[in-house]
Amino acid sequence: MTYFNGEYFFEYENLKGRLQLACKSVKQEYSFTIEDLVDDLVVSIPIIIKDGMEYKFPHRSLQEYFAASFISSLDIESKAKVYQEKAI
Repeated sequence: MTYFNGEYFFEYENLKGRLQLACKSVKQEYSFTIEDLVDDLVVSIPIIIKDGMEYKFPHRSLQEYFAASFISSLDIESKAKVYQEKAI
């Protein structure tokens, strides 16, 4: 979502909202809070870094990787839709 929307910096509430949407689309076998997930992404496995009041990926290639990984997991019809809507 964030890659295709050109979002590279996130305020805390925006980051939480994006993670909530992402979690709804994934089959969850674990129970956790979004706040704990943000903490893990920033502290435990620094996939997201906090820079002042904003959060961001340490490098945009990491964001690109997650976008590509998500697209590769889609079924053929969904992939075609993404390619048609988002292809440059």
